[in-house]
Amino acid sequence: MNRKQLRRTLYDLPGITVIVPEQIDRIPLILKVKSMDDFSGFNFPDGSKVIRQIANIALYKNGEPATHFDPPIELRVAYNFDDAIKAGCNIDGLKLAYWNGSAWVIFEDDKNCEYYTLPPSTAQVAEVKLREWVGDPPLAWGG
Repeated sequence: MNRKQLRRTLYDLPGITVIVPEQIDRIPLILKVKSMDDFSGFNFPDGSKVIRQIANIALYKNGEPATHFDPPIELRVAYNFDDAIKAGCNIDGLKLAYWNGSAWVIFEDDKNCEYYTLPPSTAQVAEVKLREWVGDPPLAWGG
């Protein structure tokens, strides 16, 4: 039996796990963690405030930031009790966003992204599948 197997690389960092499947073009994606500016006091587009910065990660392909993924990459971003309290004691108030270079963009289901937050009874994480995004975005929780 000859089955194709999807090869994935798992990057487990504090507060975030990045799952990178082998891309259709077979060019490897390399994750780099970069320093992050201080975004405390910033607001998300819906008016909610940045609660906690997560990480500034970038995926590189051939030395350049990768912006398109086929198949999609996955992010699993942990939230904690303090995040939920700051978001009004409701996980529905938690917003996960990335910085696009000039403003925060809240993750929402659309043609390039699948997003959902798991309840605390299951796991305290948000899961995001991304087909594309900006090349070098810091991530943060807001509420």
